[in-house]
Amino acid sequence: RLVDAASRFQGKPSEKLLQALALFEICNPSLAHQTLLEDSYTLALDNGWRVAPTATGGLETATAPRTAILAAALERGALLEAILQRRVYATERPDTRLLFLVNGTLMGQTLRPPAANAKTAYELVVRATSAAAPFRVLEIVSDGGDVVHSAPLDAQSIDYATTLTSASACWFYVRLTDAEGRRTGSAPVWTGRPPQGVAGMPPPASLRKLDKGKWKILGPE
Repeated sequence: RLVDAASRFQGKPSEKLLQALALFEICNPSLAHQTLLEDSYTLALDNGWRVAPTATGGLETATAPRTAILAAALERGALLEAILQRRVYATERPDTRLLFLVNGTLMGQTLRPPAANAKTAYELVVRATSAAAPFRVLEIVSDGGDVVHSAPLDAQSIDYATTLTSASACWFYVRLTDAEGRRTGSAPVWTGRPPQGVAGMPPPASLRKLDKGKWKILGPE
């Protein structure tokens, strides 16, 4: 299957698409071009797509990546409602439990828009547990895939809070990395600002390298 990863999520999506598309694959061990998925995800977020991350592939093993859904009950209706609300996180370590909040708003949600160009304080809270290897690094990721805050860790259970100030950020999500290099990424919290978009900007390096600069990838190889 031919996928034009560089242009698939160019341009502002329609409201109909915003409501219909809730998930975006960012982790699949069966694919060689893992960075391509992550860079395409950033491209989508910067262009205003409100999508939450998923991890797929290798579900035949107990340690395979998982997509976690924060639902009120293990019932079809509750699961679908949670997915449409983007209450989702992707993890390479299935035992991980994660909550991410910005100004008291749970991941997957959108804050009330601030005044134009106003510097706004965002209180970010991360709560996570794991029965396996301890967490080593916490990163807050924002527009353009930039890491705007990081902290070293050495614990299997964390309750972490920090405050960031920005006059332009459109979204934040948290990424955790454990002692074995396995990662967990939350759905974003959107700040309510209109997307800045990346029209006219070159695609990330991982996209430019594929298929002699045409930014295309053939199949899973």
